[in-house]
Amino acid sequence: MQNMITDSARAMQEQSFDPKDISDVVKGRKRAKEISLPWPEALPLLRAAGEPGPFPVDCLPSTLRNAIRKTHEVVQAPLGIVANSFLAASNLVAQAHADILVDGRRSPISCLFSSVAESGERKTETDKHALVSVKLHEAHLEQQARPQFGEFRDAQEAYEAERRKILADKKYKTQGERTTALNQIGEGPQKPISANILVSEPTTEALFQLLNDGPGYAGIFTSEGGRLLGGYAMRDENKLNFITTLSGLWDGDPIDRSRKGDGTSKMRGRRFSMHIMLQPYLAQTLFADELLQRQGFLARLLATAPASTIKKYSAVDLSASPEIKAFVNRMGSMLLEPLPIVAGTRNQLEPRALQLDSVAKRLYAAKHDDLQKEKALDGKLYRVREFAAKGHDHAARLASTLAVFQKSDCSLVDAETFIAGCELVDHYAYEQLRLTGAQAVEPALQRAELLLQFMRRVASERGYTFEHRYLIQYGPNELRTSRAVAASIEVLLQHGFVRPAPGDKKSWELRPDNV
Repeated sequence: MQNMITDSARAMQEQSFDPKDISDVVKGRKRAKEISLPWPEALPLLRAAGEPGPFPVDCLPSTLRNAIRKTHEVVQAPLGIVANSFLAASNLVAQAHADILVDGRRSPISCLFSSVAESGERKTETDKHALVSVKLHEAHLEQQARPQFGEFRDAQEAYEAERRKILADKKYKTQGERTTALNQIGEGPQKPISANILVSEPTTEALFQLLNDGPGYAGIFTSEGGRLLGGYAMRDENKLNFITTLSGLWDGDPIDRSRKGDGTSKMRGRRFSMHIMLQPYLAQTLFADELLQRQGFLARLLATAPASTIKKYSAVDLSASPEIKAFVNRMGSMLLEPLPIVAGTRNQLEPRALQLDSVAKRLYAAKHDDLQKEKALDGKLYRVREFAAKGHDHAARLASTLAVFQKSDCSLVDAETFIAGCELVDHYAYEQLRLTGAQAVEPALQRAELLLQFMRRVASERGYTFEHRYLIQYGPNELRTSRAVAASIEVLLQHGFVRPAPGDKKSWELRPDNV
Protein backbone atom coordinates (compact mmCIF):
# COMPACT_ATOMS: atom_id res chain seq x y z
CA MET A 1 0.00 0.00 0.00
CA GLN A 2 2.89 2.34 0.83
CA ASN A 3 4.23 1.95 -2.71
CA MET A 4 0.78 2.80 -4.11
CA ILE A 5 0.61 5.96 -1.98
CA THR A 6 4.17 6.95 -2.91
CA ASP A 7 3.42 6.53 -6.62
CA SER A 8 0.21 8.55 -6.26
CA ALA A 9 1.98 11.29 -4.33
CA ARG A 10 4.70 11.52 -6.96
CA ALA A 11 2.10 11.81 -9.71
CA MET A 12 0.29 14.60 -7.86
CA GLN A 13 3.50 16.48 -7.15
CA GLU A 14 4.12 16.54 -10.90
CA GLN A 15 0.75 18.31 -11.20
CA SER A 16 1.70 20.88 -8.54
CA PHE A 17 -0.18 20.02 -5.42
CA ASP A 18 1.05 18.72 -2.13
CA PRO A 19 -0.10 15.32 -0.76
CA LYS A 20 0.37 16.70 2.77
CA ASP A 21 -2.43 19.19 2.10
CA ILE A 22 -4.68 16.26 1.22
CA SER A 23 -3.91 14.52 4.50
CA ASP A 24 -4.44 17.74 6.45
CA VAL A 25 -7.87 18.27 4.88
CA VAL A 26 -8.97 14.70 5.55
CA LYS A 27 -7.86 14.94 9.18
CA GLY A 28 -9.50 18.34 9.67
CA ARG A 29 -6.31 20.30 10.19
CA LYS A 30 -7.03 22.56 7.19
CA ARG A 31 -10.16 23.82 5.50
CA ALA A 32 -10.56 23.13 1.80
CA LYS A 33 -10.66 26.84 1.00
CA GLU A 34 -7.11 27.21 2.40
CA ILE A 35 -5.69 25.21 -0.51
CA SER A 36 -6.49 25.03 -4.18
CA LEU A 37 -6.49 21.58 -5.74
CA PRO A 38 -6.99 21.17 -9.48
CA TRP A 39 -8.34 17.88 -10.74
CA PRO A 40 -5.30 15.66 -11.31
CA GLU A 41 -5.22 12.80 -13.78
CA ALA A 42 -7.29 9.97 -12.30
CA LEU A 43 -5.22 6.97 -11.28
CA PRO A 44 -7.12 3.63 -11.40
CA LEU A 45 -7.79 2.07 -8.01
CA LEU A 46 -8.00 -1.53 -9.19
CA ARG A 47 -6.06 -3.46 -11.76
CA ALA A 48 -8.08 -4.30 -14.86
CA ALA A 49 -9.02 -7.95 -15.06
CA GLY A 50 -8.98 -8.25 -18.86
CA GLU A 51 -11.89 -8.93 -21.15
CA PRO A 52 -14.20 -11.79 -20.09
CA GLY A 53 -14.34 -14.78 -22.39
CA PRO A 54 -17.63 -16.03 -23.86
CA PHE A 55 -19.31 -18.81 -21.91
CA PRO A 56 -19.38 -22.01 -24.04
CA VAL A 57 -23.14 -22.53 -23.86
CA ASP A 58 -23.31 -24.33 -27.20
CA CYS A 59 -21.51 -27.37 -25.78
CA LEU A 60 -24.34 -28.04 -23.31
CA PRO A 61 -27.26 -30.49 -23.81
CA SER A 62 -30.17 -28.92 -25.68
CA THR A 63 -32.62 -28.84 -22.74
CA LEU A 64 -30.08 -27.10 -20.55
CA ARG A 65 -28.78 -24.85 -23.31
CA ASN A 66 -32.24 -23.71 -24.39
CA ALA A 67 -33.28 -22.88 -20.82
CA ILE A 68 -30.11 -20.84 -20.32
CA ARG A 69 -30.53 -18.89 -23.54
CA LYS A 70 -34.22 -18.20 -22.87
CA THR A 71 -33.48 -16.99 -19.33
CA HIS A 72 -30.69 -14.77 -20.66
CA GLU A 73 -33.08 -13.33 -23.25
CA VAL A 74 -35.90 -12.59 -20.80
CA VAL A 75 -34.14 -11.83 -17.50
CA GLN A 76 -31.23 -10.18 -19.33
CA ALA A 77 -28.66 -11.26 -16.78
CA PRO A 78 -25.18 -11.89 -18.25
CA LEU A 79 -25.06 -15.20 -20.09
CA GLY A 80 -22.26 -16.57 -17.88
CA ILE A 81 -24.26 -15.88 -14.71
CA VAL A 82 -27.28 -17.69 -16.14
CA ALA A 83 -25.20 -20.63 -17.34
CA ASN A 84 -23.46 -21.03 -13.99
CA SER A 85 -26.80 -20.92 -12.16
CA PHE A 86 -28.38 -23.63 -14.31
CA LEU A 87 -25.24 -25.78 -14.32
CA ALA A 88 -24.97 -25.52 -10.54
CA ALA A 89 -28.63 -26.49 -10.08
CA SER A 90 -28.14 -29.51 -12.36
CA ASN A 91 -25.02 -30.54 -10.47
CA LEU A 92 -26.78 -30.22 -7.11
CA VAL A 93 -29.28 -32.91 -8.12
CA ALA A 94 -26.99 -35.10 -10.26
CA GLN A 95 -24.34 -35.47 -7.52
CA ALA A 96 -26.70 -37.62 -5.42
CA HIS A 97 -27.04 -40.22 -8.17
CA ALA A 98 -23.56 -40.73 -9.59
CA ASP A 99 -19.84 -40.68 -8.86
CA ILE A 100 -17.08 -40.81 -11.47
CA LEU A 101 -14.65 -43.76 -11.52
CA VAL A 102 -11.37 -43.46 -13.43
CA ASP A 103 -8.61 -46.06 -13.10
CA GLY A 104 -9.92 -47.18 -9.74
CA ARG A 105 -10.13 -43.64 -8.37
CA ARG A 106 -13.68 -42.84 -7.34
CA SER A 107 -14.74 -39.22 -6.82
CA PRO A 108 -17.98 -37.32 -6.32
CA ILE A 109 -19.15 -35.26 -9.28
CA SER A 110 -19.92 -32.36 -6.92
CA CYS A 111 -18.81 -28.91 -8.10
CA LEU A 112 -18.27 -25.55 -6.41
CA PHE A 113 -19.41 -22.63 -8.58
CA SER A 114 -18.99 -18.89 -8.18
CA SER A 115 -20.37 -16.06 -10.34
CA VAL A 116 -19.12 -12.49 -10.24
CA ALA A 117 -21.32 -9.54 -11.22
CA GLU A 118 -22.18 -6.07 -10.02
CA SER A 119 -25.36 -5.29 -8.12
CA GLY A 120 -28.29 -4.95 -10.52
CA GLU A 121 -27.28 -7.84 -12.81
CA ARG A 122 -30.38 -9.82 -11.74
CA LYS A 123 -28.48 -12.59 -10.01
CA THR A 124 -31.34 -13.36 -7.62
CA GLU A 125 -33.90 -13.55 -10.44
CA THR A 126 -31.66 -15.93 -12.37
CA ASP A 127 -31.16 -18.24 -9.39
CA LYS A 128 -34.92 -18.28 -8.77
CA HIS A 129 -35.59 -19.81 -12.18
CA ALA A 130 -32.65 -22.23 -11.99
CA LEU A 131 -33.71 -23.58 -8.58
CA VAL A 132 -37.50 -23.62 -8.95
CA SER A 133 -37.63 -27.45 -9.17
CA VAL A 134 -35.44 -27.88 -6.10
CA LYS A 135 -37.56 -25.51 -4.02
CA LEU A 136 -40.77 -27.22 -5.14
CA HIS A 137 -39.21 -30.55 -4.17
CA GLU A 138 -38.28 -29.21 -0.75
CA ALA A 139 -41.88 -28.08 -0.24
CA HIS A 140 -43.12 -31.53 -1.34
CA LEU A 141 -40.77 -33.30 1.09
CA GLU A 142 -41.79 -30.96 3.91
CA GLN A 143 -45.47 -31.70 3.33
CA GLN A 144 -44.77 -35.44 3.35
CA ALA A 145 -42.66 -35.24 6.49
CA ARG A 146 -45.05 -33.10 8.56
CA PRO A 147 -47.19 -35.98 9.92
CA GLN A 148 -44.05 -38.11 10.34
CA PHE A 149 -42.50 -35.47 12.58
CA GLY A 150 -45.71 -35.35 14.65
CA GLU A 151 -45.58 -39.11 15.15
CA PHE A 152 -41.87 -38.88 15.94
CA ARG A 153 -42.42 -36.28 18.66
CA ASP A 154 -45.12 -38.42 20.30
CA ALA A 155 -42.94 -41.53 20.14
CA GLN A 156 -39.93 -39.60 21.43
CA GLU A 157 -41.88 -38.29 24.42
CA ALA A 158 -43.09 -41.82 25.23
CA TYR A 159 -39.55 -43.17 24.92
CA GLU A 160 -38.08 -40.46 27.17
CA ALA A 161 -40.83 -41.07 29.75
CA GLU A 162 -40.04 -44.81 29.77
CA ARG A 163 -36.33 -44.10 30.06
CA ARG A 164 -36.85 -41.72 33.00
CA LYS A 165 -39.02 -44.34 34.66
CA ILE A 166 -36.28 -46.98 34.40
CA LEU A 167 -33.65 -44.58 35.71
CA ALA A 168 -35.81 -43.71 38.74
CA ASP A 169 -37.18 -47.22 39.48
CA LYS A 170 -35.71 -48.63 42.70
CA LYS A 171 -36.52 -52.21 41.79
CA TYR A 172 -33.24 -52.36 39.85
CA LYS A 173 -30.72 -53.30 42.51
CA THR A 174 -27.58 -53.00 40.37
CA GLN A 175 -26.40 -50.82 37.52
CA GLY A 176 -26.21 -53.90 35.33
CA GLU A 177 -29.94 -54.60 35.82
CA ARG A 178 -30.74 -50.98 34.98
CA THR A 179 -28.55 -51.07 31.86
CA THR A 180 -30.26 -54.27 30.71
CA ALA A 181 -33.67 -52.61 31.08
CA LEU A 182 -32.49 -49.57 29.11
CA ASN A 183 -31.13 -51.79 26.35
CA GLN A 184 -34.50 -53.52 26.09
CA ILE A 185 -36.26 -50.28 25.12
CA GLY A 186 -33.60 -49.58 22.48
CA GLU A 187 -32.26 -46.25 21.22
CA GLY A 188 -35.59 -44.57 20.68
CA PRO A 189 -37.55 -43.68 17.54
CA GLN A 190 -35.69 -42.67 14.40
CA LYS A 191 -35.99 -39.03 13.39
CA PRO A 192 -37.62 -38.49 9.97
CA ILE A 193 -35.53 -37.08 7.14
CA SER A 194 -35.53 -33.29 6.93
CA ALA A 195 -36.76 -31.64 3.73
CA ASN A 196 -33.94 -29.09 3.60
CA ILE A 197 -31.52 -29.24 0.67
CA LEU A 198 -30.58 -25.58 0.13
CA VAL A 199 -28.84 -23.28 2.58
CA SER A 200 -27.46 -19.77 2.03
CA GLU A 201 -24.98 -18.93 4.80
CA PRO A 202 -24.37 -21.87 7.16
CA THR A 203 -21.79 -22.33 9.88
CA THR A 204 -19.74 -25.52 9.81
CA GLU A 205 -22.00 -27.03 12.47
CA ALA A 206 -25.17 -26.00 10.63
CA LEU A 207 -23.86 -27.59 7.42
CA PHE A 208 -23.03 -30.77 9.31
CA GLN A 209 -26.55 -30.81 10.77
CA LEU A 210 -28.10 -30.25 7.34
CA LEU A 211 -26.22 -33.20 5.85
CA ASN A 212 -26.92 -35.35 8.91
CA ASP A 213 -30.68 -34.70 9.01
CA GLY A 214 -31.47 -34.15 5.32
CA PRO A 215 -31.70 -36.46 2.30
CA GLY A 216 -27.92 -36.95 2.13
CA TYR A 217 -27.04 -34.14 -0.28
CA ALA A 218 -27.17 -30.36 0.02
CA GLY A 219 -25.90 -27.13 -1.49
CA ILE A 220 -24.93 -23.62 -0.48
CA PHE A 221 -26.74 -21.39 -2.98
CA THR A 222 -26.81 -17.64 -2.46
CA SER A 223 -27.06 -14.58 -4.68
CA GLU A 224 -25.66 -12.54 -1.77
CA GLY A 225 -22.24 -14.11 -1.34
CA GLY A 226 -21.12 -11.20 0.83
CA ARG A 227 -23.28 -12.53 3.64
CA LEU A 228 -21.44 -15.83 3.52
CA LEU A 229 -17.97 -14.29 3.24
CA GLY A 230 -18.77 -11.77 5.96
CA GLY A 231 -20.60 -14.24 8.19
CA TYR A 232 -19.66 -16.29 11.23
CA ALA A 233 -18.23 -19.24 9.27
CA MET A 234 -15.66 -17.05 7.50
CA ARG A 235 -14.38 -15.17 10.51
CA ASP A 236 -10.64 -15.55 10.95
CA GLU A 237 -11.02 -18.00 13.83
CA ASN A 238 -13.52 -20.19 11.92
CA LYS A 239 -12.43 -19.86 8.30
CA LEU A 240 -9.92 -22.70 8.13
CA ASN A 241 -12.32 -25.22 9.67
CA PHE A 242 -15.16 -24.17 7.35
CA ILE A 243 -13.11 -24.16 4.16
CA THR A 244 -11.43 -27.45 5.04
CA THR A 245 -14.90 -28.97 5.51
CA LEU A 246 -16.03 -27.73 2.08
CA SER A 247 -12.87 -29.02 0.42
CA GLY A 248 -13.24 -32.38 2.16
CA LEU A 249 -16.82 -32.69 0.94
CA TRP A 250 -15.65 -31.90 -2.61
CA ASP A 251 -13.09 -34.70 -2.24
CA GLY A 252 -15.75 -37.10 -0.92
CA ASP A 253 -14.12 -37.56 2.48
CA PRO A 254 -16.17 -38.64 5.51
CA ILE A 255 -17.03 -35.70 7.72
CA ASP A 256 -15.59 -35.72 11.23
CA ARG A 257 -17.50 -33.98 13.98
CA SER A 258 -16.34 -33.63 17.57
CA ARG A 259 -18.84 -32.37 20.12
CA LYS A 260 -18.46 -32.05 23.84
CA GLY A 261 -20.35 -34.90 25.50
CA ASP A 262 -20.97 -36.76 22.22
CA GLY A 263 -17.41 -37.64 21.31
CA THR A 264 -16.29 -37.89 17.68
CA SER A 265 -18.50 -39.18 14.91
CA LYS A 266 -18.00 -39.76 11.19
CA MET A 267 -20.62 -39.08 8.57
CA ARG A 268 -20.20 -40.95 5.30
CA GLY A 269 -21.88 -40.93 1.93
CA ARG A 270 -22.82 -37.24 1.74
CA ARG A 271 -22.69 -34.99 -1.31
CA PHE A 272 -22.37 -31.22 -1.35
CA SER A 273 -22.27 -28.54 -4.06
CA MET A 274 -22.20 -24.76 -4.05
CA HIS A 275 -22.98 -21.66 -6.07
CA ILE A 276 -22.18 -18.27 -4.54
CA MET A 277 -22.67 -15.00 -6.40
CA LEU A 278 -20.34 -12.14 -5.57
CA GLN A 279 -19.83 -8.51 -6.45
CA PRO A 280 -16.42 -7.82 -8.04
CA TYR A 281 -14.83 -6.23 -4.97
CA LEU A 282 -15.76 -9.31 -2.92
CA ALA A 283 -14.38 -11.60 -5.61
CA GLN A 284 -11.10 -9.72 -5.42
CA THR A 285 -11.03 -10.27 -1.68
CA LEU A 286 -11.80 -13.96 -2.17
CA PHE A 287 -9.12 -14.55 -4.79
CA ALA A 288 -6.59 -12.51 -2.78
CA ASP A 289 -7.05 -14.69 0.32
CA GLU A 290 -3.77 -16.51 0.87
CA LEU A 291 -5.35 -19.08 3.18
CA LEU A 292 -7.94 -20.07 0.56
CA GLN A 293 -5.21 -20.29 -2.05
CA ARG A 294 -2.86 -22.44 0.03
CA GLN A 295 -5.61 -24.69 1.35
CA GLY A 296 -6.69 -25.49 -2.21
CA PHE A 297 -10.21 -24.09 -2.02
CA LEU A 298 -9.73 -21.70 -4.96
CA ALA A 299 -8.40 -24.56 -7.10
CA ARG A 300 -11.76 -26.30 -6.58
CA LEU A 301 -13.78 -23.22 -7.58
CA LEU A 302 -15.43 -22.85 -11.01
CA ALA A 303 -15.78 -19.08 -11.35
CA THR A 304 -17.03 -16.85 -14.12
CA ALA A 305 -17.15 -13.05 -14.30
CA PRO A 306 -19.01 -11.98 -17.46
CA ALA A 307 -19.46 -8.45 -18.74
CA SER A 308 -22.51 -6.44 -17.75
CA THR A 309 -25.58 -6.40 -19.98
CA ILE A 310 -27.91 -3.55 -20.93
CA LYS A 311 -31.40 -4.18 -19.52
CA LYS A 312 -34.76 -3.48 -21.14
CA TYR A 313 -38.19 -4.19 -19.73
CA SER A 314 -39.54 -7.61 -20.72
CA ALA A 315 -43.21 -8.57 -20.36
CA VAL A 316 -42.55 -12.27 -21.02
CA ASP A 317 -43.63 -14.82 -18.38
CA LEU A 318 -40.47 -16.91 -18.33
CA SER A 319 -41.98 -19.69 -16.23
CA ALA A 320 -44.52 -20.36 -19.01
CA SER A 321 -41.92 -20.70 -21.77
CA PRO A 322 -41.43 -24.18 -23.30
CA GLU A 323 -37.68 -23.96 -22.65
CA ILE A 324 -38.05 -23.41 -18.92
CA LYS A 325 -40.87 -25.95 -18.63
CA ALA A 326 -38.63 -28.58 -20.24
CA PHE A 327 -35.80 -27.80 -17.80
CA VAL A 328 -38.12 -27.80 -14.77
CA ASN A 329 -39.65 -31.11 -15.84
CA ARG A 330 -36.24 -32.72 -16.32
CA MET A 331 -35.02 -31.50 -12.94
CA GLY A 332 -38.28 -32.66 -11.35
CA SER A 333 -37.84 -36.14 -12.79
CA MET A 334 -34.31 -36.36 -11.40
CA LEU A 335 -35.45 -35.18 -7.98
CA LEU A 336 -38.22 -37.78 -7.79
CA GLU A 337 -35.94 -40.70 -8.61
CA PRO A 338 -35.17 -42.95 -5.60
CA LEU A 339 -31.92 -42.02 -3.91
CA PRO A 340 -29.19 -44.70 -3.72
CA ILE A 341 -29.31 -45.14 0.08
CA VAL A 342 -27.03 -47.68 1.77
CA ALA A 343 -29.12 -50.48 3.31
CA GLY A 344 -29.66 -50.06 7.03
CA THR A 345 -28.97 -46.30 7.03
CA ARG A 346 -31.26 -43.28 6.98
CA ASN A 347 -29.51 -41.18 4.38
CA GLN A 348 -26.02 -42.48 3.59
CA LEU A 349 -25.69 -42.23 -0.18
CA GLU A 350 -23.93 -44.75 -2.39
CA PRO A 351 -24.13 -43.23 -5.88
CA ARG A 352 -23.43 -45.55 -8.78
CA ALA A 353 -20.04 -45.26 -10.47
CA LEU A 354 -19.99 -43.69 -13.92
CA GLN A 355 -17.03 -44.49 -16.16
CA LEU A 356 -15.55 -42.88 -19.24
CA ASP A 357 -15.95 -44.75 -22.50
CA SER A 358 -12.75 -45.71 -24.32
CA VAL A 359 -12.50 -42.52 -26.37
CA ALA A 360 -13.41 -40.27 -23.44
CA LYS A 361 -10.76 -42.06 -21.38
CA ARG A 362 -8.07 -41.19 -23.95
CA LEU A 363 -9.30 -37.60 -23.97
CA TYR A 364 -9.12 -37.53 -20.17
CA ALA A 365 -5.49 -38.65 -20.26
CA ALA A 366 -4.69 -36.12 -23.00
CA LYS A 367 -6.34 -33.30 -21.01
CA HIS A 368 -4.28 -34.25 -17.95
CA ASP A 369 -1.04 -34.17 -19.95
CA ASP A 370 -1.88 -30.88 -21.67
CA LEU A 371 -2.65 -29.21 -18.36
CA GLN A 372 0.57 -30.52 -16.84
CA LYS A 373 2.46 -28.65 -19.57
CA GLU A 374 0.38 -25.50 -19.18
CA LYS A 375 0.97 -25.31 -15.42
CA ALA A 376 4.73 -25.47 -15.85
CA LEU A 377 6.82 -22.35 -15.21
CA ASP A 378 6.66 -21.31 -18.87
CA GLY A 379 3.03 -22.41 -19.36
CA LYS A 380 -0.06 -20.25 -19.82
CA LEU A 381 -1.65 -21.54 -16.61
CA TYR A 382 1.36 -21.27 -14.31
CA ARG A 383 -0.29 -18.51 -12.27
CA VAL A 384 -3.30 -20.80 -11.63
CA ARG A 385 -1.33 -24.05 -11.57
CA GLU A 386 -3.29 -25.41 -8.59
CA PHE A 387 -6.49 -25.13 -10.64
CA ALA A 388 -4.77 -26.59 -13.71
CA ALA A 389 -3.65 -29.59 -11.66
CA LYS A 390 -7.31 -30.41 -11.04
CA GLY A 391 -8.55 -29.42 -14.50
CA HIS A 392 -8.95 -32.95 -15.89
CA ASP A 393 -10.96 -33.92 -12.78
CA HIS A 394 -13.11 -30.79 -13.13
CA ALA A 395 -13.79 -31.82 -16.74
CA ALA A 396 -14.82 -35.33 -15.63
CA ARG A 397 -17.17 -33.96 -12.96
CA LEU A 398 -18.79 -31.48 -15.33
CA ALA A 399 -19.14 -34.08 -18.09
CA SER A 400 -20.68 -36.55 -15.64
CA THR A 401 -23.18 -33.90 -14.55
CA LEU A 402 -24.19 -33.35 -18.18
CA ALA A 403 -24.44 -37.12 -18.77
CA VAL A 404 -26.74 -37.65 -15.77
CA PHE A 405 -28.81 -34.62 -16.74
CA GLN A 406 -29.39 -36.16 -20.17
CA LYS A 407 -30.04 -39.70 -18.93
CA SER A 408 -30.38 -40.53 -15.26
CA ASP A 409 -29.48 -44.22 -15.55
CA CYS A 410 -26.44 -43.75 -17.79
CA SER A 411 -23.34 -45.76 -16.95
CA LEU A 412 -20.81 -44.22 -19.34
CA VAL A 413 -19.65 -40.71 -20.20
CA ASP A 414 -19.11 -40.57 -23.95
CA ALA A 415 -16.46 -38.62 -25.81
CA GLU A 416 -18.78 -35.82 -26.95
CA THR A 417 -19.93 -35.15 -23.39
CA PHE A 418 -16.37 -35.23 -22.06
CA ILE A 419 -15.31 -32.73 -24.72
CA ALA A 420 -18.09 -30.45 -23.43
CA GLY A 421 -16.60 -30.80 -19.94
CA CYS A 422 -13.20 -29.81 -21.34
CA GLU A 423 -14.66 -26.72 -23.05
CA LEU A 424 -16.19 -25.64 -19.75
CA VAL A 425 -12.90 -26.18 -17.91
CA ASP A 426 -11.03 -24.10 -20.49
CA HIS A 427 -13.46 -21.25 -19.82
CA TYR A 428 -13.09 -21.54 -16.05
CA ALA A 429 -9.28 -21.70 -16.32
CA TYR A 430 -9.27 -18.46 -18.34
CA GLU A 431 -11.58 -16.83 -15.80
CA GLN A 432 -9.30 -17.96 -12.96
CA LEU A 433 -6.41 -16.27 -14.77
CA ARG A 434 -8.40 -13.04 -15.12
CA LEU A 435 -9.65 -13.02 -11.55
CA THR A 436 -6.28 -13.96 -10.10
CA GLY A 437 -4.60 -11.28 -12.20
CA ALA A 438 -6.91 -8.64 -10.74
CA GLN A 439 -6.81 -9.89 -7.16
CA ALA A 440 -3.51 -8.46 -5.92
CA VAL A 441 -5.17 -5.37 -4.45
CA GLU A 442 -4.63 -3.85 -1.04
CA PRO A 443 -7.75 -3.88 1.21
CA ALA A 444 -7.57 -0.09 1.49
CA LEU A 445 -7.94 0.23 -2.28
CA GLN A 446 -10.83 -2.24 -2.30
CA ARG A 447 -12.66 -0.22 0.35
CA ALA A 448 -12.01 3.01 -1.57
CA GLU A 449 -13.42 1.42 -4.73
CA LEU A 450 -16.52 0.39 -2.77
CA LEU A 451 -17.05 3.97 -1.58
CA LEU A 452 -16.43 5.36 -5.07
CA GLN A 453 -19.05 3.06 -6.61
CA PHE A 454 -21.57 4.15 -3.96
CA MET A 455 -20.92 7.85 -4.62
CA ARG A 456 -21.29 7.33 -8.36
CA ARG A 457 -24.60 5.55 -7.92
CA VAL A 458 -26.24 8.31 -5.87
CA ALA A 459 -24.60 11.36 -7.51
CA SER A 460 -27.22 11.68 -10.24
CA GLU A 461 -29.96 12.13 -7.62
CA ARG A 462 -28.28 14.12 -4.85
CA GLY A 463 -25.44 15.93 -6.61
CA TYR A 464 -21.67 15.56 -6.63
CA THR A 465 -20.96 16.94 -3.15
CA PHE A 466 -20.92 14.50 -0.22
CA GLU A 467 -20.79 15.41 3.44
CA HIS A 468 -18.67 13.25 5.69
CA ARG A 469 -21.62 12.49 7.97
CA TYR A 470 -23.78 11.46 4.98
CA LEU A 471 -21.20 8.88 3.91
CA ILE A 472 -21.07 7.47 7.43
CA GLN A 473 -24.86 7.26 7.68
CA TYR A 474 -25.79 6.04 4.20
CA GLY A 475 -22.59 4.69 2.67
CA PRO A 476 -21.55 1.04 2.31
CA ASN A 477 -22.01 -1.08 5.43
CA GLU A 478 -18.30 -1.84 5.49
CA LEU A 479 -17.52 1.89 5.94
CA ARG A 480 -19.99 3.05 8.57
CA THR A 481 -17.39 4.66 10.87
CA SER A 482 -15.75 8.06 10.65
CA ARG A 483 -12.27 6.54 10.55
CA ALA A 484 -13.16 4.11 7.74
CA VAL A 485 -14.74 6.85 5.61
CA ALA A 486 -11.79 9.18 6.18
CA ALA A 487 -9.29 6.51 5.17
CA SER A 488 -11.17 5.73 1.95
CA ILE A 489 -11.64 9.41 1.12
CA GLU A 490 -7.89 9.93 1.49
CA VAL A 491 -7.24 7.15 -1.04
CA LEU A 492 -9.80 8.65 -3.45
CA LEU A 493 -8.17 12.07 -3.08
CA GLN A 494 -4.77 10.61 -3.82
CA HIS A 495 -6.12 8.92 -6.95
CA GLY A 496 -7.94 11.99 -8.22
CA PHE A 497 -11.54 10.83 -7.88
CA VAL A 498 -12.67 13.37 -5.23
CA ARG A 499 -11.46 16.70 -3.91
CA PRO A 500 -12.41 18.88 -0.95
CA ALA A 501 -15.61 20.87 -1.49
CA PRO A 502 -14.99 24.64 -1.33
CA GLY A 503 -15.66 26.17 2.06
CA ASP A 504 -16.31 22.98 3.98
CA LYS A 505 -13.58 20.92 5.61
CA LYS A 506 -15.80 17.82 5.87
CA SER A 507 -17.42 17.65 2.42
CA TRP A 508 -16.06 16.12 -0.75
CA GLU A 509 -16.72 16.78 -4.42
CA LEU A 510 -16.91 13.78 -6.76
CA ARG A 511 -15.09 14.09 -10.06
CA PRO A 512 -17.93 14.77 -12.61
CA ASP A 513 -16.23 13.25 -15.63
CA ASN A 514 -16.02 9.89 -13.84
CA VAL A 515 -19.68 9.67 -12.84
